[in-house]
Amino acid sequence: VYVRMAKALADPGEVAAIYIATIRLFALVLIPPMAVLAATGDVLFPFALSDRWAPVAQIFLLAAIGYTLEAVVSSGATTMQVAGRTELRLRMQAEQSILLVLTTAVAASFGIQAVAGAISLFSLMFLPRNWHYVHRAVPFDKRLAATAILTTAVTSALGAFGFRWLAGWLGLGPWAYAAGIFVAMAVLWLVCAALQAATLRRDFRLLKR
Repeated sequence: VYVRMAKALADPGEVAAIYIATIRLFALVLIPPMAVLAATGDVLFPFALSDRWAPVAQIFLLAAIGYTLEAVVSSGATTMQVAGRTELRLRMQAEQSILLVLTTAVAASFGIQAVAGAISLFSLMFLPRNWHYVHRAVPFDKRLAATAILTTAVTSALGAFGFRWLAGWLGLGPWAYAAGIFVAMAVLWLVCAALQAATLRRDFRLLKR
């Protein structure tokens, strides 16, 4: 991504398009499996590891949104660096780190579940601030970027919890449930890609140019 943006630096509009393309692609790669794992962790973790790991499922579910969102928009730091605005990147990351430490410190007194939930809530609330800094370096369409995330996120959430309901309704055993998780991931990838097929083709052409 850095190399591709650097080559397009003379055209800020193209750099912005590359940034949105990476958001869409990162969302497609990361959100469907994370949604399925978050929705089915209470069954998968004890099955794959041991019963001791059952409580981790709730923590994973609460924190998954925050960590996934951070990964999906992570190329914003690269965008600022390519544009030569490393001072914006440093300021944003310092601000984010300080606020996150304060948020988790407050949440820690309420338990580990509160910390996990606070991480996700903070990531959602800090996203506009993150995009404010990226936009100062390279102006881009924030609504288009948000749509790129929401299309995959909403589809994945509906599909993941739909699978959870279906698996419970069918009364799947542990092995069938585990196999179904991988099938659900594959189906969600295909559905999310099909819903954005034309746009994804443009994104791939843009990144390969």
